[in-house]
Amino acid sequence: MSCPRHSDDRTDPSTAAEYCTDVDSDALTPGDIVLVGPGESFPADGSIVAGEALIDESAINGQGESPLRGPGQRVHAGTVASSGPVLVRCTKVGRHSTLGGIVDVAAKAQNSKAPVQRLTDIISRIVVPVVMLIAIWTFAIWVVLGPQPRLSHAVVTAINVLIIACPCALGLVTPLSVSASVNLGAANGILLSSAKVLQRGARIRTVVLDQSAIGNVDEDDAHGTASAVKSLHDRGIRTILMGSGESTSTVEEARRFGIEEVIASVNQQDKKTWIKRLIAESEPGDLVALASDGFENAAVLNSADVGFAMGSGADGMLQSSDVTLVNGDLRGIPNTIRLCEITIRNIRENFIWAMAFNLLSIPIAVGVLYPFTGWLLNPVIAAVAMALSSLCVVLNAHRLHHQVIRITANAQPSSRSTHEPRLIEG
Repeated sequence: MSCPRHSDDRTDPSTAAEYCTDVDSDALTPGDIVLVGPGESFPADGSIVAGEALIDESAINGQGESPLRGPGQRVHAGTVASSGPVLVRCTKVGRHSTLGGIVDVAAKAQNSKAPVQRLTDIISRIVVPVVMLIAIWTFAIWVVLGPQPRLSHAVVTAINVLIIACPCALGLVTPLSVSASVNLGAANGILLSSAKVLQRGARIRTVVLDQSAIGNVDEDDAHGTASAVKSLHDRGIRTILMGSGESTSTVEEARRFGIEEVIASVNQQDKKTWIKRLIAESEPGDLVALASDGFENAAVLNSADVGFAMGSGADGMLQSSDVTLVNGDLRGIPNTIRLCEITIRNIRENFIWAMAFNLLSIPIAVGVLYPFTGWLLNPVIAAVAMALSSLCVVLNAHRLHHQVIRITANAQPSSRSTHEPRLIEG
């Protein structure tokens, strides 16, 4: 419900409905003031000018908490006012809003190809001509050597080969798993920029935490950071805190969260150099990830093998990183790695099933059982079997929607730790 532009902070939301009118959200422009009542969703990004409301932000960050927001605080399109009403001045509308950016990034990721899909594409290009040759040879062998009626048997077996060996299931192996994973990640506040991140994320062996990713955290945030670090250590992943402060304070902060190593006194220009050095020192196949925030770190994020941007799309980070953690919670890093691992495993399961089905079904379609049983595969049964093969791949990929990727580590932050962080010298 849109209200006159001259409404300001002194407006009472409880009486604002008297002079507001219903408008389509597409008609909103920056600067418009809208009235959002209990149970209604915010049509645009903006700031509250009057009133207070509990805001359900699960559509944006995947979390179930409903924080209380009041005058001067920001709200995002797609979130819901659990209470209210409130008056909101729009700042970003439509595709320019946080939700619009999330939708664009998710769509781009779903439409992109993971590197592993190149393998299935190559195999599909090989399988099709091979199957054609098998069908031709099957027809020829049955026509020449088969029992009567030879022509009928030859036609049936050739058709069976073409039907049952159709690489439909092989073509579904990667796209379905990628789509399900992108949706699962978005539901947990993890936005993937492309499908290739799903493969790269599973190979992360070093995580560099820029000091800006930690900031001045409160007790809850500190708990989350410590849990994230502990989860990474449990996976055998090296953790490094990179800070601009002098070594003593940076080491103390690393000790607080249990971070293993420290790079101190790093200015903005040297961050990229340090990331490149860590990548060069890594074992072949091991990747280095960087978690950071702020516009000034976009280039540094791009220099890492996998860049994690902390914060929402409203902070302009959606386009400058491989992964955006919408809620800014560092636990999203191990969650992302877990998401990547189960996705790659799911793709492998689909691939094995699709290949095993073809390898086992083609001999049956050719008629190898006929000399022993006198039985030939019916083309109708072959078509059903081919469809069931694709259905199995679909159902296996669909399992990803029900996976739980959130970590359960229960580490407590402490100003004292038995672990002494190692200072990496320049």
